[in-house]
Amino acid sequence: MSKHTPGPWEASKSVRGHWFIEHEQGGDKLTLTSLDCGELDARLISAAPELAASCEDMMMELEWYAESLRRAGDDSYLEISEMLEKAEAALQKAGI
Repeated sequence: MSKHTPGPWEASKSVRGHWFIEHEQGGDKLTLTSLDCGELDARLISAAPELAASCEDMMMELEWYAESLRRAGDDSYLEISEMLEKAEAALQKAGI
């Protein structure tokens, strides 16, 4: 995994309506960024560490499954391989 700030991250809204992505470290809440976006975008961004970790876990399992299918002569491993490539590209886009 990359050297991003570890999760969990939390989205919170200021009294002026701006969203902040925060991270607790040593009992202090640190603001990672301030965003001029909607609630759903802020929540998606705050979920990034957990989404990335889950994606990596699923990719490991799917790689094993795809290899098992390939060895058994089942061509459906090709579809799984395409999904894995898309997931890998998304993680690379995120710098992970």
